[in-house]
Amino acid sequence: MRRTVILFLTLLLFALPISITGSATETDITIVSSSTEYLENGDYIVTTVYKNAIQPRSGTSGSKAAIYYSSDGARIFAVTVTGTFTYEYGSSVSATGASCSVGIDHPDAQLVSKNAYTQFHTAVGEGTVNYRGDIATLTVTLSCDVYGGLH
Repeated sequence: MRRTVILFLTLLLFALPISITGSATETDITIVSSSTEYLENGDYIVTTVYKNAIQPRSGTSGSKAAIYYSSDGARIFAVTVTGTFTYEYGSSVSATGASCSVGIDHPDAQLVSKNAYTQFHTAVGEGTVNYRGDIATLTVTLSCDVYGGLH
């Protein structure tokens, strides 16, 4: 009986750290804000800011996606910028990294170029697409304030 209890406690000690580690690796994303911009030609752009639930120790990270829709509601393409930031709460902030992805959703659209860079407290992503002979560029900026807020 005593060996069974010792074996059980030993197994419990090995299982406990595994379950704690497993729950810490889950990645949840929170929507910070969303907006829609209507263009003169009837097309529109839906922009959404996301914040990662698991944050770096000395900063914050997130992404901002802009999705371009035609006037009839067809999704044409999307540009997403992902940024990482370091900040001193209430004092200073700096963008430390930026990456950009462009998703083509319409068969008549082709990727022309994409680019990503940081500028002060902002991560910038640019995507240019040729859609039926017209060139459309979306520039997406993700900024961080001195309190870790993303916009």
